[in-house]
Amino acid sequence: MLPVGGRPLIAASLLEVVAASVGRVVVVVSPGKESLREWLTERAPASLDLRFAVQAEARGVLDAVDRGARLLPPGPYAVLYPDYVHVPDQRGLAELLRHADPARGSTFAMLRMTRERASRFGATARVTLAGEREGARTITHVEAGQSPREGAFHTLFAEVRGAAHLDALARGPLDDARGLGLLGDLAREGSLYGVELTGDVLDLGTRVGYEHAVARFDAGARWRDAP
Repeated sequence: MLPVGGRPLIAASLLEVVAASVGRVVVVVSPGKESLREWLTERAPASLDLRFAVQAEARGVLDAVDRGARLLPPGPYAVLYPDYVHVPDQRGLAELLRHADPARGSTFAMLRMTRERASRFGATARVTLAGEREGARTITHVEAGQSPREGAFHTLFAEVRGAAHLDALARGPLDDARGLGLLGDLAREGSLYGVELTGDVLDLGTRVGYEHAVARFDAGARWRDAP
């Protein structure tokens, strides 16, 4: 609910799913997030099937996503991380979905780090790439928790979890360490892909990134439209 450009940050995620023509959305929240629920419920389009899942304890990202996935039909799904904002038009999720092929593997949104970007991003997964497939490149190696490095590709913003990924997750405990290990397995099997987003991504999960985003909107950046 932190304000950016006159709206709470979660507005970016709502704009993303609308632009991507997503029909069902599950928002995973911790207890006591009534203001977030109220804001989304009031502004979500009537055509959007909006649901909420509660993660009562902080058990990591993998557990949180699994709780949300239980409210979705079986099969592949997209994960959108709301501390990132795609600019200029909040259409990064739509761009990712155009290139993702869940039957062949999982696909991550990526950004190539410049010196300026690296100065405002927190730690992310750094990836090694090979080849190209309809706009998506094969990820051959994943290094989690890496500081941004100029010239390198880092995964961020969103992902699409494919069939092989979901099958592997269903066979073991849902902790983040195991989740990272699975990404390494998928990379070695050749079923992990990355799509380089056009435009830019703002990381509001760090103080420097948040201040940069506020300054950018103060200087004239605009939301695509108002949910």
